[in-house]
Amino acid sequence: MTDFFVGLHRHSSASKLDGYGLPEQIAERLQELNQPYCGITDHGTLTGLFPLMKAFAARNIRGVPGVEYYHCADMKQRGKEKSSKKDRGSITNEIAHLTILAKNQIGYQNLLKMYARSFEAHYYKPRIDWDCVIQHQEGLIVLTGCVGGMLSRTINRGEDDLAFRWCEYLKEHIENFYVEIIPCPGLVPSHTSCRTLWRIAEELHLPTVFTDDAHFPRPEDHEVEDALICISLGNKKKDTDRKLRIPAYHYHCSGEEILQRAREVLPAVPEVDLIAAARRSVEIAESCDVELPRGRGPLFQVPAGLTALDLLKQWVEEGKEYRRSLDLLPPLDSNEWRHYEDRVAYELDIVRHHAFANYFLLVADIVRWANKNKYWCIARGSCGGSLLCWYLSITQINPIRFKLPVERFIDKSRSDMPDIDLDFDARYRDKCFEYLEEKYGKEHCAQIAALSTFRARQSIKDVCEVYDIPEWVGQSLVRMLPELDNEGGIKDKGQLAALFHQSPGAQQLLNQWPALKIAAELEGQIRVGSVHAAGFLVDQEPLENIVGVEAIPGKPRVIACDMNFAAQQGFLKIDALSVEMMSGVAEILDTLGHDFDWLYRLPLDDAPTYEMLSRGRNMGVFQLKGHSTGKLLLQLQPSHINDLVALAALGRPGPLQS
Repeated sequence: MTDFFVGLHRHSSASKLDGYGLPEQIAERLQELNQPYCGITDHGTLTGLFPLMKAFAARNIRGVPGVEYYHCADMKQRGKEKSSKKDRGSITNEIAHLTILAKNQIGYQNLLKMYARSFEAHYYKPRIDWDCVIQHQEGLIVLTGCVGGMLSRTINRGEDDLAFRWCEYLKEHIENFYVEIIPCPGLVPSHTSCRTLWRIAEELHLPTVFTDDAHFPRPEDHEVEDALICISLGNKKKDTDRKLRIPAYHYHCSGEEILQRAREVLPAVPEVDLIAAARRSVEIAESCDVELPRGRGPLFQVPAGLTALDLLKQWVEEGKEYRRSLDLLPPLDSNEWRHYEDRVAYELDIVRHHAFANYFLLVADIVRWANKNKYWCIARGSCGGSLLCWYLSITQINPIRFKLPVERFIDKSRSDMPDIDLDFDARYRDKCFEYLEEKYGKEHCAQIAALSTFRARQSIKDVCEVYDIPEWVGQSLVRMLPELDNEGGIKDKGQLAALFHQSPGAQQLLNQWPALKIAAELEGQIRVGSVHAAGFLVDQEPLENIVGVEAIPGKPRVIACDMNFAAQQGFLKIDALSVEMMSGVAEILDTLGHDFDWLYRLPLDDAPTYEMLSRGRNMGVFQLKGHSTGKLLLQLQPSHINDLVALAALGRPGPLQS
């Protein structure tokens, strides 16, 4: 039976150290509660929206996109100056919380517009003000916020009249405005604000709605949430002067639980009115229906009268002539040349089948631009098996010479977009992004977010610090871990839990220091957000119409979505990596007076080079540097390019961990 209450104000791990719960964990909890709707309102961010909506949809739960925005009196001001809006009361410009949900597609567009404005007004936090909300209110549902909201704070300062005037003003200017009541029995400020807000709502005939402001899925998760808060603020669990503590009842609760809390906090309110406020959460959720839009990819402009495939074929023919001018192709009348022609026709047919021509033109155009400006750029990865990429100068490897298959890169059975990684001389990589912004328009371009999660080693370190567990305990536990990957964590999340279950030594430490179990719970949760090292998006639609855009002045434009969900939503990702090693090689070439073509024509059978590598002298050799690779070189004694290819492949993290 469906519950008569659903949570419209709920957080996930995307609230970064102020929320616990991965999408699957939250969806599972909602199913247990028989709640078919859920608000997605992480703190100031939309980075959790795509994975949460996907996890909910898999269990027939409708997610309601939203944000718990950071709100201030005037987003144009910085610091704690007094607001200039004297007619609305004189309050400081401190940051408060405000819950906003998208009701429909128009509302989602306005949610995204406000999101972009909030980062443009970033000052410690991305911020909006009431003017911004009123301007973009169409299709939105505005709740007054938690105990940290502006109205609750005003009430707890003893300024009830000012809170009343604000509610009166907002009722007049916001169509879908609700008084949010979050009953917290153990929190005195909640008692004060809830009772006053309820009274104001009655006097102004404003609708009230209960929310649970859930920061973690289940009651037993409170300890993990509290540890996250300690990590965030640099506190220890034992500290008595901690700035923030999350009460134990901020979990995803049932309708009966929210009613019981309301009875304690609002004892004078009739039961029928409490039930109505709980049911209103379902009514609001039922009125919301948003489908997340998909990216359409960039549209490469081709000359009139040509299709993208026509232009691609022209560029391929130009590439053939260029490679032949370097004496890199067999005679035109040879059987070997027919093999080249058959191969490129086969690849072009795959491109035609999947309509990939636009993508290949875009990447080839970047390479052409880079070559024209003498910015060293070369692709790596599975595209090395493509003759098409070689003709377009995207790669510098002849796949037929080295017997490389193209099917690992593209084939007719896979419709996913090709993935070409471009390595750039580190001095010029950002110029590539500038070129794309100039060519396609800045509003159509952005970098991709990267969400760093708790890895095993980091989880152990943080938990030991929070709970004052001796350093030697954490070090002992780390030594018991399986082979660590190159990011200092374990390949698959959940390994710490398995370690505690299987290792007698780990069990002994856990028995002595029970708080270590928190480290296993933290593994896989989001710890911090950053910018992807290489990912760049280009779309024919302004990105602000599709996804949250974070454009803090003076910093890169970033979308609120990681690379996996960017691909799932149909965005076209350009990978342009900044490689310091290439900068050094380019400087050497400049000193010697050689161009990049000279480098590509160097012989691959130079005996002194193999002798040097066989002695383990690999310092500074790209893809072959490092102590472990040096040991492999001593053992392998390479004498042929294929030996180096095998060694580089074996030295990757995957083979090493298998």
